Amino acid sequence: MKKQVFQEILTFKILRFLLTRWIKSKSFWIIFSLMCAINIIILWSLSAKLVTFSDNSLVLLIIFTNAAGICFIAIFNIYSLIQIYIKDQENGIYSLEKRMGVSKNNYFFTRLFANKIIIWFWFLLSVLLFLFFVGIFTKSESGFFFSKVLPGLFTQVIFDLVFSGIVLILVATKNIKLSSSLAGALTAIFMIFPFIGMIQFTLFDANPSKYRSFNLQYVDYTHMYDLEQIQEKYPNGVLDNLYKDFKNNSIKPLKLISSNCDANQETNQDCIAYFEKIDFQKAYDQGVFLDLENIVNNNVFSETEDKTYKYVTELTEDFKNTFSYQFFTAVNNRVKNQGDFSKSWFNGKNISNYNSPGQLGDTLAILSDVQLDGVNKHELLEITNLLNSYYSNYFTIKDTRVKTNPNDKGLYWLTLSQEKISFSTKHNLGTKMMIYMLSQLFNVKQKPIWQSTVDINLQTIEDLKKYNFKLKFMLNPFTTLILTSLYSGNNNYLADNKIHKYDFMLPDFRTVKFNFVPVDSQGENIIYKIAGYQDTERPFNIAIIYLIWSITGIALMGIGYGIFLRKAKI
Repeated sequence: MKKQVFQEILTFKILRFLLTRWIKSKSFWIIFSLMCAINIIILWSLSAKLVTFSDNSLVLLIIFTNAAGICFIAIFNIYSLIQIYIKDQENGIYSLEKRMGVSKNNYFFTRLFANKIIIWFWFLLSVLLFLFFVGIFTKSESGFFFSKVLPGLFTQVIFDLVFSGIVLILVATKNIKLSSSLAGALTAIFMIFPFIGMIQFTLFDANPSKYRSFNLQYVDYTHMYDLEQIQEKYPNGVLDNLYKDFKNNSIKPLKLISSNCDANQETNQDCIAYFEKIDFQKAYDQGVFLDLENIVNNNVFSETEDKTYKYVTELTEDFKNTFSYQFFTAVNNRVKNQGDFSKSWFNGKNISNYNSPGQLGDTLAILSDVQLDGVNKHELLEITNLLNSYYSNYFTIKDTRVKTNPNDKGLYWLTLSQEKISFSTKHNLGTKMMIYMLSQLFNVKQKPIWQSTVDINLQTIEDLKKYNFKLKFMLNPFTTLILTSLYSGNNNYLADNKIHKYDFMLPDFRTVKFNFVPVDSQGENIIYKIAGYQDTERPFNIAIIYLIWSITGIALMGIGYGIFLRKAKI
């Protein structure tokens, strides 16, 4: 019993000695400080670019963060394992510990454990720095980054297992120059893993189809289908009534009180005709439903220099009595902050579009609390989830705004025919964004799906099946490091689509399989609707990749351990 206690105390003292020796080492602090500084610079600069969803910043963030981590892990493994397994034998520490009763097993694993304490400290620090910087810049997208991007950092863990095993085998040669030079060469190779990992796709045709399997139109379709499911679940509910209004162009939103048409006798007919272009669907465009009267009354419309029209209008009673007007007004009235235009999506695509006061996040946060006759709270919760997903997976990727004049800050645009007109907002920006998103979904729902769309979807699926993706993705170990870096998070099409939009290293590899059913025809042209959808499978399995790397790392470490037991003079 006393001997066991003595051994435990001795093991603890040896562990403390090893850690203290590294912590007091200038070489260690130079390596650690340099790599930590590089990591912070990467996270700061690329996280800041995520504010505007700059191209490639999302992919580069995780790839460069892992490259920095791989660099530190490799350098520290070379530095520490050579020191504790070669130099400690040369300077007599082996013999001293043997005389104190330390076994070979104890000697080997105590040192390896000390090495892993530093490695895991680095890894946890990397995770905390990632959470800190990404959390600052991407509050609205924190769920996406933490559940789908952050897990990619575990690439460093499986790399450490394999690289530690390689170095343990090399140090068995007891040749410092040979061990450090070979391990250093491997470090340089692993540092450029993204470029080596994509080489087979660069040298050989990597595009199995002329169609893009990752397709934003499919993001539209999946959310449109989800919208229809909510409609069916809640007949005569919020979405059902909003869509009925959207389709109803018989309701005129504005009543003409006066105009300058009489002053333009030659163009009187054109003047009235121009006004008639303002229909119910136009009220949804650019989210201007609640500001339509304000738009028209505060703008001069012109077709040519000789044809300028000025209108004074008011909202019609029919328009005010629509469910859409009453619902959007009720939503708008619950949001306390109007919002800053400079931070709105209408001014430019960036992170602030969602989480700044008065923006979309504020509107969706109170949506389920809106009280109106016939409104079901459960439906509002489902609409909130739908719009959150649609915003995150579509509007953070694609800019669908009508481009504005950069000198007209604080103004919005509405397209009437080819004419762009501006107006100052009087209503909440988040509510406008919600209306705009619903308008886009309603337009997708209203647009016919033709045979060509069905054929493209089926052809893409067939091409992906025929192309030997599994072989090309799994044979190259450096490719698997890209995959674990980028795709360790949730396995679904929307998440992969969002990452792949900025992934310049890998080809398209999955799509959505839609269940198209014919519902109508125009002459010989068949019109389809979507009756369901499912994601196609990835051509790789992240869990298997982690398992292969882990088993390989443990096997290499086992070989190193076996060689150590045979050769160690202790």
